[in-house]
Amino acid sequence: MTIKLMMFVLVIFGFKANTPSNNFPSSVDSSAGSWIDGNWEGTKFQTNADKGWKTILVANSKTKKFTIQYPELACGGTLELISIDKNRAIFTEKIKEKEVCVDNGYIIVTLVDKRYISFTCLRDEKTRLASYTTLTKQ
Repeated sequence: MTIKLMMFVLVIFGFKANTPSNNFPSSVDSSAGSWIDGNWEGTKFQTNADKGWKTILVANSKTKKFTIQYPELACGGTLELISIDKNRAIFTEKIKEKEVCVDNGYIIVTLVDKRYISFTCLRDEKTRLASYTTLTKQ
C-alpha cells in the first residue's frame, strides 16, 4: 500500500468515524478551537495528480483569522470558518490567486494530536475527496 493510499484511507475512515452523517455543525465556539492555533506545514496531495505541493496554514482561533498558502503554485487565500469544536474545524476555502488554484473548497481540519492535524478538501457538494494532507505544527 503506497503512502498516498494509506493517507487517503486514514482520512476517509477518520472522517467517517467522526461524522455519522453529512450534517456538519454550524456553530463557531472559538474557545474550543485553540488546538488549531499556530503555523502548520506539510505536503498536500491532490487525488487526480501524481505530485504533492507545500501547504502552509496559519491559524488564530481568537481572531478567527485563517490563511492558507501554496507557495509552489503561487496561490493562497483565507479559510472562512463555518464551525469549530475541540477536535474539528470546518471552513470554506477562498483563494485569491485563481489562475492555478480552485476556489470554494469545503475544508475539514481534524486534530490528530498536539503536533499534527489532518487537512481534507472536498468538492462537488461535499461528495468528492479532492486533496488531503497531514500538517505538522512549526
